[in-house]
Amino acid sequence: MGLGLVFAALVRVRPQAENLIAHVREGTGAFFGFQATILYWISAILGNISLAMVGAGYLGVFLSALKTPWNSALTSVVLLALMTAANLLGPRFVGRLSGLTVLLGLIPIFVVGVLGWLWFDPTLWARAWNPVHQPVLGAVTGSLVLVSAGLLGVESAAIGAKVIKDPERNLGPATVGGTAFATLVYIAACTVLFGLLPVKQLAASGAPFADAIARTLGPIGGAVLALCALAKSSGALGGWTLVTAETSESAADERMLLKIFAADGGPSPARKGLYINLALAAVVVIATVSPSAAKQYTAIVEIAAVANFAIYALACVALLRFTRSVRDRTLAIVALIFCIVVVAYSGEETLRLTAITLAATTALFVVMLITKALGRLRRQPA
Repeated sequence: MGLGLVFAALVRVRPQAENLIAHVREGTGAFFGFQATILYWISAILGNISLAMVGAGYLGVFLSALKTPWNSALTSVVLLALMTAANLLGPRFVGRLSGLTVLLGLIPIFVVGVLGWLWFDPTLWARAWNPVHQPVLGAVTGSLVLVSAGLLGVESAAIGAKVIKDPERNLGPATVGGTAFATLVYIAACTVLFGLLPVKQLAASGAPFADAIARTLGPIGGAVLALCALAKSSGALGGWTLVTAETSESAADERMLLKIFAADGGPSPARKGLYINLALAAVVVIATVSPSAAKQYTAIVEIAAVANFAIYALACVALLRFTRSVRDRTLAIVALIFCIVVVAYSGEETLRLTAITLAATTALFVVMLITKALGRLRRQPA
């Protein structure tokens, strides 16, 4: 909630900035602005992969052969390719697809979060409370990154501030209200799951909502909910594929990425950028195939979360530089501390991969500076 208020405050104090990345660039300088742009692009690609994996998991309800690690990975790549093709039809088509599937996707959450309580087993839930018998603090910090990853996208309204009507007034309520609603829905739906299925079955499930309903309403009910969840993940994947392409396109326009990502001149996102983003996502999916789909999903989502929370931290720093308001500065400090804690508890492997990514983006920034300097030298008269 604090982060949502920070993003809203940034729009209020710097309404001329186009989006959250522009706020970071203006508030922290060119280097961190570059890092934020590239990190957001990378996290968007990883987010697309996680959505495709969710879709593959729910497809496994209908075709059990898809539950093997390699078949699941190939299915994820196919879903990524299909949503890339959908984006070639234009943003309007993708917008309609995402809007329709959002409604379908609410069905399994509503059914489980509301009707699931009729079959809720308190004893089953109690067994799932702390199955590895960790101290409370250890259990909380161990799950902090994944829980926080569930709320990635809280910045979406700020990213698209330039297309929001009266963003200075509407962005704050929209961000805070949306976050509050999503939090309540998540708590209700996820809590009841632990009272419907044994924790070991949940841990191994690629389609937990469908499995929970199949146990209560029978296999037909589970199949219907799996279909709804598949539609939701596919629609969200289509929308985020568009966001990813627009992010790389914007970076290319500002000479942060190669010109090949730049706009083609039409309303649709750059075709070459879409193809490259798809290829990168496919490589990551194949390279991270694991005997456990849950481990593969966790690794990908944690890296995406750390990248996003690094950007969120920079946004908090930007707000501290932009405002003297005690309220806004307090929000920024609290949210900044939260971001640091999330990153700190992300795990050694995730931190190592993030450090490698930051080193690579730093090298890319140096190359960009050298290229610009050489370009200026060439343009100077002899």
